Amino acid sequence: MARTSRARPVGAVAGALAVALSACGVSGEPRDGSSGETWMIGVGHGEGDWMSCVEDSGLPVAESLSTTDIPPSSVGVRFEVEVTRSEASVVVRCIEDRLTSGSVSLERSAPLVRSGPA
Repeated sequence: MARTSRARPVGAVAGALAVALSACGVSGEPRDGSSGETWMIGVGHGEGDWMSCVEDSGLPVAESLSTTDIPPSSVGVRFEVEVTRSEASVVVRCIEDRLTSGSVSLERSAPLVRSGPA
């Protein structure tokens, strides 16, 4: 089974997804003491059973986004602030192993700002 090259960062659509997510604001402080940003995995044109890597990791996911084409050409998974780079990197390695084609990236992103009840 041939594998395609996994370029980093992902293509323009996944990059735009990361930029859109980073505009959501900053709150909280991750365990590694950095500026409150979260880790986001971007997968472009991913084929294979890679989503199970995210699900099986048990890491808290703040948000998952995808393009509206079917199958989606880009998917973004943003973790909660308590997820460390090391933990997110384990998920990325799992995704790389399971992708039959496509690309994956790990980027920093501002965490979601959640408003309380009105």
